[in-house]
Amino acid sequence: MPTTIKYARGPVVYLYDRQNRKTKKKELLWGDWLRVGDSINTKWSEVKWGNQTFAIKKEDYQDERLCEMIFLDVGQGDGCILTTPGSPSEEKVMIIDAGVGDNMSRYLKWRFRDFRQKFTFHAAVITHPDTDHYRGF
Repeated sequence: MPTTIKYARGPVVYLYDRQNRKTKKKELLWGDWLRVGDSINTKWSEVKWGNQTFAIKKEDYQDERLCEMIFLDVGQGDGCILTTPGSPSEEKVMIIDAGVGDNMSRYLKWRFRDFRQKFTFHAAVITHPDTDHYRGF
């Protein structure tokens, strides 16, 4: 199944059983990236999520990426993962503050686990030089 990267339209989108398109299987949030494949018909497309194939309504995905901000508890305060809008080749991913421990590292390994190639972040921002903002890097 050849795929194209698209993004979930929001605020909530559902992936459905490939055969029984009345059965919701997975809930996505606005901006989640999708690997959209072949058209099933004029209203539905296939979508690959992990190692499974689902159905998605064509009206439920878009080409444009949104600005995404994920706030993460990094032990003492929050860190942030900022992804800029744009096509996959244009987007930038920045990490802002990483805390003291490994919370940010563990989350990033989970969040970007499906990437086939090594992933490079575009910036690491430390808002000020206290150890609870940078030791997690």
